Amino acid sequence: MRSAAEDILPLRRGYYVSVDVPCGRASNATLNLFDGAKLGQAHAEIRKTTVGRKRDGSYEVTEEWLGLQGGERAKPQVHQFNLLVLSPTEFVIKGSPRDYKARYLSTVGTSRPLVLHRPPRSWHQLKSDT
Repeated sequence: MRSAAEDILPLRRGYYVSVDVPCGRASNATLNLFDGAKLGQAHAEIRKTTVGRKRDGSYEVTEEWLGLQGGERAKPQVHQFNLLVLSPTEFVIKGSPRDYKARYLSTVGTSRPLVLHRPPRSWHQLKSDT
């Protein structure tokens, strides 16, 4: 496992949710998981992530992933996007097809761990650090 100094992006490790979604309504479709090596999504298996720093301070991220369609793996795809880190707990993905802003989703103080396969009503105890 990488140390924080080796993370590909200067973000806190953990789950991120779209800023326009209340934490109590978070679901697989609105979550990303940053593990230090990649920014994962619920329905894609990230195979390789490459990150380059741009002059404007943002990052160009290239991901090779296998999508899941109906439980079956789809053909490998490459996705490239620009990511701007606003703080260690907030980022914006520019474009693709619209800007996507996300914030860190804390599970501190909850009685249950974050489990993605539960229905959205089980997320009512989650709260954001921001």
